[in-house]
Amino acid sequence: MMIPHDFRLSSIFDYEHIKLIKKTPEVRFISHDWGCVLQLASMEFIKTFQFVKFLSLQDLQVFMKTAHFNHVIFASAMRSFNIRQGYMSFPDGSDVFPECIKRVTCYNPEFLNRIRCKLMGRIIELNINPEEYLLLSAIVLCNPGGTFKLIADYKNYLFAASINLSVKGRTLISSYQKVYGSLLFQYCCQVNEKNGPLRFSELLTIFHAISQTHHDIGQFFLLFQMYQPNAQPIQLYQEVIDYMM
Repeated sequence: MMIPHDFRLSSIFDYEHIKLIKKTPEVRFISHDWGCVLQLASMEFIKTFQFVKFLSLQDLQVFMKTAHFNHVIFASAMRSFNIRQGYMSFPDGSDVFPECIKRVTCYNPEFLNRIRCKLMGRIIELNINPEEYLLLSAIVLCNPGGTFKLIADYKNYLFAASINLSVKGRTLISSYQKVYGSLLFQYCCQVNEKNGPLRFSELLTIFHAISQTHHDIGQFFLLFQMYQPNAQPIQLYQEVIDYMM
């Protein structure tokens, strides 16, 4: 992997930007490499949002930690969807789980396939287009609490904000969430005419699948640490795992 082994994920706040370059074919990534790179890419994507510059450093750190992994999951699933796969994989087509889990039989195959396929199945069912994906991604990121509770009123669909954010931080992020949600609603009405509100409501159901997949991944890594304690990654990768939990 091209990231220095002494790099710490928390040091991302010391840089204005981290430059990511295209991987050459001769560079081979294991699952932990991909996990680290995808999380760094998501954090760099978050930095491009206008409201981020108005967050305090403390709020920014909380926001990054609690918001980014749902985006990693959603982006990974959409990338697989765009190449017509029915399951999540890393960009090189490799499995999303550590290679070493093949050595043991203690993981429930149905549980692993739920992580690979449940969100994918919902995306395929909804047939999410690029415009919808970008707006949904923005709404996902503006929900640092990670818990999605849809309210029936189309104009009041706010989700839970992290209780660890300051009042100012919660207010700022919630206001931008409203903006992105309103844009998605307008887009749905423009493209789908009479069925716009229905399409909007259907798209918001993707958040439950994202949240469930996030929870299941967390459960997997708890099992991974218990079943295969000798197969744990180096410090940087362990920090990545801890950061997403």
